[in-house]
Amino acid sequence: MLRRLALAGVLTAAGTVLLWPGPPSGRLVKVYGDLVAADRVAIVVPGADTTAETFEAGTKRPGGAARALLAEAARLAPQERLAVVAWLGYDSPPTLSLGALTHDAADEGAAELRRTVSDLRTRTAAPIALLCHSYGSVLCAKAVPGLPVTDLAVFGSPGLDAPSAAALRRPPAPMAEPADGPGAGRHLDPSRHTDAGGAPGTGGDLGGGGHSGTGRYADAGGDARTGGDARTPGDAGTPGDAGTEDDRTQAETSRQMESGAQAEALTQAEGETKARTQAQAQEAIQAFPAPRATTPPPLRVWAGLGGSDWIRFVPKTKIGPLGFGADPMAPGYGARVFEVGPGGHSDYFSPGTPSLRNLALIALGRPEQVTS
Repeated sequence: MLRRLALAGVLTAAGTVLLWPGPPSGRLVKVYGDLVAADRVAIVVPGADTTAETFEAGTKRPGGAARALLAEAARLAPQERLAVVAWLGYDSPPTLSLGALTHDAADEGAAELRRTVSDLRTRTAAPIALLCHSYGSVLCAKAVPGLPVTDLAVFGSPGLDAPSAAALRRPPAPMAEPADGPGAGRHLDPSRHTDAGGAPGTGGDLGGGGHSGTGRYADAGGDARTGGDARTPGDAGTPGDAGTEDDRTQAETSRQMESGAQAEALTQAEGETKARTQAQAQEAIQAFPAPRATTPPPLRVWAGLGGSDWIRFVPKTKIGPLGFGADPMAPGYGARVFEVGPGGHSDYFSPGTPSLRNLALIALGRPEQVTS
Protein backbone atom coordinates (compact mmCIF):
# COMPACT_ATOMS: atom_id res chain seq x y z
CA MET A 1 0.00 0.00 0.00
CA LEU A 2 1.00 3.56 -0.58
CA ARG A 3 2.99 5.04 2.27
CA ARG A 4 1.42 8.45 2.83
CA LEU A 5 2.35 11.58 4.74
CA ALA A 6 0.25 14.63 5.55
CA LEU A 7 -0.46 16.86 2.59
CA ALA A 8 1.51 19.65 4.19
CA GLY A 9 4.57 17.73 3.02
CA VAL A 10 8.07 19.16 2.77
CA LEU A 11 8.60 22.37 0.82
CA THR A 12 11.66 22.13 -1.40
CA ALA A 13 13.75 25.00 -2.71
CA ALA A 14 12.09 24.68 -6.10
CA GLY A 15 8.66 25.26 -4.57
CA THR A 16 7.60 21.66 -5.05
CA VAL A 17 5.81 19.99 -2.18
CA LEU A 18 6.69 16.34 -1.76
CA LEU A 19 3.50 14.67 -0.55
CA TRP A 20 4.42 11.01 -0.36
CA PRO A 21 8.02 9.83 -0.65
CA GLY A 22 8.15 6.75 -2.80
CA PRO A 23 8.22 3.46 -0.92
CA PRO A 24 10.04 0.45 -2.40
CA SER A 25 7.23 0.04 -4.93
CA GLY A 26 8.34 3.31 -6.55
CA ARG A 27 5.17 5.33 -5.99
CA LEU A 28 5.48 9.07 -5.80
CA VAL A 29 3.15 12.07 -5.62
CA LYS A 30 4.20 15.74 -5.84
CA VAL A 31 2.49 19.10 -5.92
CA TYR A 32 3.73 21.91 -8.16
CA GLY A 33 2.54 25.39 -7.26
CA ASP A 34 0.87 26.73 -4.12
CA LEU A 35 -1.88 24.32 -3.09
CA VAL A 36 -3.10 26.50 -0.22
CA ALA A 37 -3.60 29.59 -2.39
CA ALA A 38 -4.73 27.78 -5.55
CA ASP A 39 -7.87 28.82 -7.40
CA ARG A 40 -7.87 25.52 -9.31
CA VAL A 41 -6.17 22.13 -8.90
CA ALA A 42 -5.28 19.61 -11.61
CA ILE A 43 -4.13 16.03 -11.05
CA VAL A 44 -1.96 14.48 -13.77
CA VAL A 45 -2.34 10.69 -13.84
CA PRO A 46 0.26 8.94 -16.06
CA GLY A 47 0.04 5.68 -17.94
CA ALA A 48 2.31 2.67 -18.35
CA ASP A 49 6.09 2.64 -18.01
CA THR A 50 6.16 5.37 -15.35
CA THR A 51 8.47 4.98 -12.36
CA ALA A 52 9.83 7.15 -9.57
CA GLU A 53 13.19 7.14 -11.37
CA THR A 54 11.68 8.55 -14.58
CA PHE A 55 9.15 10.80 -12.78
CA GLU A 56 10.86 14.06 -13.84
CA ALA A 57 12.13 12.92 -17.26
CA GLY A 58 10.66 15.64 -19.47
CA THR A 59 7.07 16.37 -20.44
CA LYS A 60 6.46 12.70 -21.27
CA ARG A 61 6.49 11.99 -17.53
CA PRO A 62 4.24 13.36 -14.77
CA GLY A 63 6.72 15.76 -13.15
CA GLY A 64 7.70 17.41 -16.42
CA ALA A 65 4.07 17.41 -17.56
CA ALA A 66 3.02 19.23 -14.38
CA ARG A 67 5.64 21.93 -14.89
CA ALA A 68 4.63 22.36 -18.53
CA LEU A 69 0.97 22.64 -17.52
CA LEU A 70 1.77 25.30 -14.92
CA ALA A 71 3.77 27.32 -17.43
CA GLU A 72 0.99 27.14 -20.03
CA ALA A 73 -1.67 28.11 -17.49
CA ALA A 74 0.43 31.11 -16.42
CA ARG A 75 0.72 32.15 -20.05
CA LEU A 76 -3.01 31.83 -20.72
CA ALA A 77 -4.29 33.25 -17.43
CA PRO A 78 -1.57 34.95 -15.38
CA GLN A 79 -4.11 36.12 -12.80
CA GLU A 80 -5.22 32.56 -12.02
CA ARG A 81 -3.42 30.41 -9.45
CA LEU A 82 -3.17 26.77 -10.51
CA ALA A 83 -1.65 23.94 -8.48
CA VAL A 84 -0.79 20.68 -10.25
CA VAL A 85 -0.50 17.30 -8.54
CA ALA A 86 1.74 14.86 -10.42
CA TRP A 87 0.38 11.54 -9.24
CA LEU A 88 2.08 8.17 -9.38
CA GLY A 89 0.04 6.52 -6.65
CA TYR A 90 -0.01 3.07 -8.24
CA ASP A 91 2.32 0.49 -9.71
CA SER A 92 2.34 1.54 -13.36
CA PRO A 93 2.66 -1.62 -15.48
CA PRO A 94 5.24 -1.94 -18.28
CA THR A 95 3.75 -1.32 -21.71
CA LEU A 96 4.88 -4.70 -23.01
CA SER A 97 3.33 -6.82 -20.28
CA LEU A 98 0.14 -8.65 -19.44
CA GLY A 99 -0.46 -6.04 -16.71
CA ALA A 100 -0.93 -3.36 -19.37
CA LEU A 101 -3.80 -5.38 -20.84
CA THR A 102 -5.72 -5.99 -17.61
CA HIS A 103 -7.45 -3.92 -14.93
CA ASP A 104 -5.53 -5.15 -11.90
CA ALA A 105 -3.19 -2.17 -11.48
CA ALA A 106 -6.01 0.24 -12.37
CA ASP A 107 -8.29 -1.23 -9.71
CA GLU A 108 -5.74 -0.72 -6.97
CA GLY A 109 -4.73 2.69 -8.28
CA ALA A 110 -8.36 3.86 -8.44
CA ALA A 111 -8.76 3.31 -4.70
CA GLU A 112 -5.57 5.28 -4.01
CA LEU A 113 -6.64 8.11 -6.33
CA ARG A 114 -9.94 8.42 -4.51
CA ARG A 115 -8.04 8.70 -1.22
CA THR A 116 -5.82 11.41 -2.70
CA VAL A 117 -8.81 13.44 -3.89
CA SER A 118 -10.42 13.02 -0.48
CA ASP A 119 -7.25 14.26 1.23
CA LEU A 120 -7.02 17.23 -1.13
CA ARG A 121 -10.64 18.15 -0.54
CA THR A 122 -9.98 18.53 3.19
CA ARG A 123 -7.24 21.06 2.47
CA THR A 124 -8.58 23.10 -0.43
CA ALA A 125 -12.00 24.11 -1.73
CA ALA A 126 -10.57 24.76 -5.21
CA PRO A 127 -12.20 22.84 -8.10
CA ILE A 128 -10.25 19.73 -9.10
CA ALA A 129 -9.71 18.37 -12.63
CA LEU A 130 -8.33 14.94 -13.51
CA LEU A 131 -6.00 14.78 -16.55
CA CYS A 132 -5.41 11.12 -17.35
CA HIS A 133 -3.07 9.69 -19.97
CA SER A 134 -3.17 6.23 -21.59
CA TYR A 135 -3.48 3.46 -18.97
CA GLY A 136 -4.06 6.26 -16.44
CA SER A 137 -7.39 6.93 -18.17
CA VAL A 138 -8.48 3.37 -17.33
CA LEU A 139 -7.63 4.04 -13.69
CA CYS A 140 -9.40 7.42 -13.63
CA ALA A 141 -12.58 6.02 -15.19
CA LYS A 142 -12.78 3.53 -12.33
CA ALA A 143 -12.15 6.19 -9.68
CA VAL A 144 -14.22 9.14 -10.89
CA PRO A 145 -17.90 8.21 -10.36
CA GLY A 146 -19.08 10.24 -7.38
CA LEU A 147 -15.75 12.03 -6.83
CA PRO A 148 -15.97 15.79 -6.13
CA VAL A 149 -14.16 16.80 -9.34
CA THR A 150 -15.34 19.12 -12.10
CA ASP A 151 -13.56 17.65 -15.13
CA LEU A 152 -12.18 14.36 -16.39
CA ALA A 153 -9.91 14.57 -19.46
CA VAL A 154 -8.68 11.30 -20.99
CA PHE A 155 -6.16 11.25 -23.83
CA GLY A 156 -4.32 8.46 -25.61
CA SER A 157 -6.82 6.09 -23.99
CA PRO A 158 -6.88 2.35 -24.75
CA GLY A 159 -10.58 2.28 -23.79
CA LEU A 160 -12.71 2.78 -20.69
CA ASP A 161 -14.65 0.29 -18.64
CA ALA A 162 -17.72 2.54 -18.75
CA PRO A 163 -20.23 2.37 -21.60
CA SER A 164 -20.70 6.12 -21.90
CA ALA A 165 -19.77 9.49 -20.46
CA ALA A 166 -23.09 9.46 -18.62
CA ALA A 167 -21.95 6.39 -16.67
CA LEU A 168 -18.94 8.38 -15.45
CA ARG A 169 -21.18 11.18 -14.22
CA ARG A 170 -22.91 9.15 -11.55
CA PRO A 171 -23.77 11.98 -9.15
CA PRO A 172 -22.50 12.04 -5.58
CA ALA A 173 -24.84 12.51 -2.65
CA PRO A 174 -26.08 16.13 -2.29
CA MET A 175 -23.71 18.33 -0.35
CA ALA A 176 -24.79 20.79 2.33
CA GLU A 177 -24.27 24.42 1.42
CA PRO A 178 -24.60 26.90 4.30
CA ALA A 179 -27.50 29.33 3.98
CA ASP A 180 -26.68 33.01 3.64
CA GLY A 181 -26.28 35.21 6.67
CA PRO A 182 -24.38 35.10 9.96
CA GLY A 183 -24.27 31.75 11.65
CA ALA A 184 -25.38 30.01 8.45
CA GLY A 185 -25.60 26.26 8.59
CA ARG A 186 -25.73 26.02 12.38
CA HIS A 187 -28.30 23.77 14.05
CA LEU A 188 -29.60 24.53 17.49
CA ASP A 189 -31.17 21.78 19.56
CA PRO A 190 -34.21 23.18 21.44
CA SER A 191 -33.78 20.52 24.11
CA ARG A 192 -30.51 22.17 25.11
CA HIS A 193 -32.02 25.61 25.77
CA THR A 194 -32.26 26.86 29.36
CA ASP A 195 -33.96 29.82 30.98
CA ALA A 196 -33.89 31.56 34.35
CA GLY A 197 -35.48 28.52 35.94
CA GLY A 198 -32.56 26.22 35.05
CA ALA A 199 -32.21 23.25 32.73
CA PRO A 200 -35.36 21.78 31.18
CA GLY A 201 -36.80 18.87 33.04
CA THR A 202 -35.06 19.69 36.33
CA GLY A 203 -37.44 22.38 37.46
CA GLY A 204 -34.49 24.67 38.20
CA ASP A 205 -35.14 26.63 41.38
CA LEU A 206 -38.88 26.11 41.29
CA GLY A 207 -40.14 25.04 44.70
CA GLY A 208 -37.28 26.53 46.69
CA GLY A 209 -34.20 24.85 45.23
CA GLY A 210 -35.56 21.32 45.13
CA HIS A 211 -37.30 21.46 48.54
CA SER A 212 -40.71 22.45 47.18
CA GLY A 213 -42.88 23.23 50.19
CA THR A 214 -41.06 20.84 52.48
CA GLY A 215 -40.76 23.45 55.21
CA ARG A 216 -44.48 24.10 55.15
CA TYR A 217 -45.15 20.37 55.16
CA ALA A 218 -42.91 20.02 58.19
CA ASP A 219 -44.76 22.74 60.06
CA ALA A 220 -48.21 21.43 59.31
CA GLY A 221 -47.47 17.75 59.07
CA GLY A 222 -44.87 17.34 61.73
CA ASP A 223 -47.33 17.73 64.56
CA ALA A 224 -49.85 15.63 62.73
CA ARG A 225 -47.39 12.81 62.31
CA THR A 226 -46.14 12.98 65.89
CA GLY A 227 -49.51 13.91 67.38
CA GLY A 228 -48.27 17.38 68.37
CA ASP A 229 -50.44 19.18 70.89
CA ALA A 230 -53.54 17.48 69.59
CA ARG A 231 -52.58 14.25 71.32
CA THR A 232 -50.79 15.34 74.44
CA PRO A 233 -50.44 12.60 77.07
CA GLY A 234 -53.47 12.33 79.32
CA ASP A 235 -55.68 14.44 77.04
CA ALA A 236 -56.35 11.87 74.37
CA GLY A 237 -59.83 10.38 74.93
CA THR A 238 -60.49 12.27 78.14
CA PRO A 239 -64.06 13.39 78.72
CA GLY A 240 -64.99 16.74 77.20
CA ASP A 241 -62.14 16.45 74.60
CA ALA A 242 -64.40 15.61 71.68
CA GLY A 243 -62.80 18.38 69.56
CA THR A 244 -59.51 16.47 69.33
CA GLU A 245 -60.61 14.30 66.34
CA ASP A 246 -61.99 17.37 64.58
CA ASP A 247 -58.64 19.09 64.99
CA ARG A 248 -56.90 16.15 63.31
CA THR A 249 -59.41 16.14 60.45
CA GLN A 250 -58.98 19.88 59.89
CA ALA A 251 -55.21 19.51 59.86
CA GLU A 252 -55.39 16.73 57.23
CA THR A 253 -57.79 18.79 55.11
CA SER A 254 -55.45 21.76 55.34
CA ARG A 255 -52.52 19.64 54.23
CA GLN A 256 -54.46 18.33 51.23
CA MET A 257 -55.54 21.82 50.20
CA GLU A 258 -52.01 23.14 50.43
CA SER A 259 -50.66 20.11 48.49
CA GLY A 260 -53.24 20.62 45.72
CA ALA A 261 -52.48 24.32 45.48
CA GLN A 262 -48.75 23.66 45.28
CA ALA A 263 -49.20 20.97 42.60
CA GLU A 264 -51.29 23.39 40.57
CA ALA A 265 -48.61 26.07 40.94
CA LEU A 266 -45.90 23.61 39.82
CA THR A 267 -47.96 22.53 36.79
CA GLN A 268 -48.50 26.14 35.80
CA ALA A 269 -44.78 26.95 36.20
CA GLU A 270 -43.78 23.91 34.12
CA GLY A 271 -46.21 24.98 31.41
CA GLU A 272 -44.76 28.49 31.33
CA THR A 273 -41.21 27.08 31.14
CA LYS A 274 -42.17 24.77 28.26
CA ALA A 275 -43.79 27.66 26.39
CA ARG A 276 -40.67 29.81 26.82
CA THR A 277 -38.46 26.94 25.59
CA GLN A 278 -40.61 26.42 22.51
CA ALA A 279 -40.57 30.15 21.75
CA GLN A 280 -36.77 30.24 22.07
CA ALA A 281 -36.42 27.22 19.79
CA GLN A 282 -38.61 28.85 17.14
CA GLU A 283 -36.54 32.03 17.32
CA ALA A 284 -33.35 29.96 16.92
CA ILE A 285 -34.72 28.16 13.85
CA GLN A 286 -35.62 31.47 12.25
CA ALA A 287 -32.23 33.00 13.08
CA PHE A 288 -30.20 29.98 11.93
CA PRO A 289 -31.97 28.22 9.05
CA ALA A 290 -30.92 24.71 8.09
CA PRO A 291 -28.37 24.28 5.26
CA ARG A 292 -29.67 24.16 1.72
CA ALA A 293 -29.06 20.87 -0.08
CA THR A 294 -27.19 21.43 -3.33
CA THR A 295 -25.88 19.10 -5.99
CA PRO A 296 -22.58 19.91 -7.73
CA PRO A 297 -22.73 20.53 -11.50
CA PRO A 298 -22.39 17.47 -13.75
CA LEU A 299 -18.90 16.17 -14.45
CA ARG A 300 -17.45 17.38 -17.76
CA VAL A 301 -15.88 14.47 -19.64
CA TRP A 302 -13.22 15.24 -22.27
CA ALA A 303 -11.40 12.99 -24.74
CA GLY A 304 -8.44 13.62 -27.04
CA LEU A 305 -6.24 11.56 -29.38
CA GLY A 306 -3.05 12.61 -31.15
CA GLY A 307 -2.90 12.29 -34.92
CA SER A 308 0.15 10.00 -34.67
CA ASP A 309 -0.81 8.17 -31.48
CA TRP A 310 -0.40 4.40 -31.99
CA ILE A 311 -3.11 3.72 -29.41
CA ARG A 312 -5.68 4.32 -32.14
CA PHE A 313 -4.83 0.86 -33.49
CA VAL A 314 -5.57 -0.87 -30.20
CA PRO A 315 -9.03 -2.52 -30.36
CA LYS A 316 -11.43 -0.78 -27.97
CA THR A 317 -13.03 -3.90 -26.61
CA LYS A 318 -12.96 -6.20 -23.62
CA ILE A 319 -12.73 -9.99 -23.74
CA GLY A 320 -12.76 -11.59 -20.33
CA PRO A 321 -9.95 -10.06 -18.23
CA LEU A 322 -8.21 -8.59 -21.29
CA GLY A 323 -8.92 -5.20 -22.78
CA PHE A 324 -10.68 -2.16 -21.38
CA GLY A 325 -13.93 -1.41 -23.19
CA ALA A 326 -15.51 1.58 -24.91
CA ASP A 327 -13.69 4.16 -27.02
CA PRO A 328 -14.15 7.62 -25.41
CA MET A 329 -13.47 9.21 -28.82
CA ALA A 330 -16.49 7.49 -30.40
CA PRO A 331 -19.22 9.96 -31.46
CA GLY A 332 -21.86 8.16 -29.44
CA TYR A 333 -19.82 7.99 -26.23
CA GLY A 334 -20.82 11.48 -25.15
CA ALA A 335 -17.41 12.98 -24.28
CA ARG A 336 -16.34 16.45 -25.36
CA VAL A 337 -13.58 15.90 -27.93
CA PHE A 338 -10.77 18.44 -27.70
CA GLU A 339 -8.13 19.34 -30.26
CA VAL A 340 -4.77 17.66 -29.81
CA GLY A 341 -2.78 18.09 -32.99
CA PRO A 342 -0.57 15.63 -34.89
CA GLY A 343 1.45 14.45 -31.89
CA GLY A 344 2.28 10.92 -30.81
CA HIS A 345 1.36 8.90 -27.76
CA SER A 346 3.63 10.78 -25.33
CA ASP A 347 3.40 14.31 -26.78
CA TYR A 348 0.28 15.63 -25.08
CA PHE A 349 2.16 17.98 -22.72
CA SER A 350 4.73 19.17 -25.27
CA PRO A 351 5.01 22.99 -25.28
CA GLY A 352 3.35 24.73 -28.20
CA THR A 353 0.86 21.95 -28.92
CA PRO A 354 -2.93 22.34 -29.06
CA SER A 355 -3.21 19.49 -26.58
CA LEU A 356 -1.20 21.33 -23.89
CA ARG A 357 -3.18 24.51 -24.45
CA ASN A 358 -6.51 22.73 -24.17
CA LEU A 359 -5.47 20.70 -21.14
CA ALA A 360 -4.42 23.92 -19.42
CA LEU A 361 -7.81 25.49 -20.25
CA ILE A 362 -9.59 22.45 -18.86
CA ALA A 363 -7.50 22.67 -15.69
CA LEU A 364 -8.35 26.39 -15.43
CA GLY A 365 -12.07 25.70 -15.72
CA ARG A 366 -12.53 27.48 -19.05
CA PRO A 367 -14.49 24.98 -21.14
CA GLU A 368 -15.80 27.62 -23.51
CA GLN A 369 -12.24 28.34 -24.71
CA VAL A 370 -11.30 24.71 -25.39
CA THR A 371 -11.01 24.01 -29.12
CA SER A 372 -12.25 20.84 -30.78
